[in-house]
Amino acid sequence: MPKAIIFDLDGTILLNEPVYCAAFKTVLETLVKTTSGPCPQIVGLALEENWTALIKKHQIKTDKTPAELALATQQEYLKHLGKVRLAPGLLSLLDDLKSHHWLTALATSNNWWLVEAEIDHFRLENQFNCITTREEALFPKPAPNIFLETAEKLQIEPAKCIVIENSVIGIEAALAAGMKAVAITWPEQPKDVFISAGAHLIVSSLTELNSENLATLI
Repeated sequence: MPKAIIFDLDGTILLNEPVYCAAFKTVLETLVKTTSGPCPQIVGLALEENWTALIKKHQIKTDKTPAELALATQQEYLKHLGKVRLAPGLLSLLDDLKSHHWLTALATSNNWWLVEAEIDHFRLENQFNCITTREEALFPKPAPNIFLETAEKLQIEPAKCIVIENSVIGIEAALAAGMKAVAITWPEQPKDVFISAGAHLIVSSLTELNSENLATLI
């Protein structure tokens, strides 16, 4: 029976969350005098939705729309793409999955033009059976749409899919889609939050995953 792994992008296959935190903070500081903490955004929430939340939280008065602020954040992020690294274990895991006939996909709440730049930069063009971006999902995470759209592209039932995520919002979206959910911890999203979210497996790195232990989830 065919099985599929659906990878999140930001913070899961790319170690870029600190770079995104800095990008959000840079743009936010053009709008408000002071900010607190290194990561002003909600991890896992799409950029435009994050800016809607930030405008409300900080009571920002601006003529710029959330979409315009999201674009400014993406542009700031791209300036520092050289600081981003592939997650350890990604390429060996992909090789392992392919050798055992798993389908692999990428599903991200980011925009296609930016994802394409990252895919080109890290030479990942031939690593996934399909890629789904926010333009193809009616509603962003934590709604399940992006994962259900990906399963439809792969022509596989959701119950045969495993999602690998690094945010609670992503785990919630995977579970809402009827898929198994693997969580990767990091300082802003520790193990206990994923236990509460209901993740089926929690690891600290992709290096802990392989086709054998993932198969036990289905």
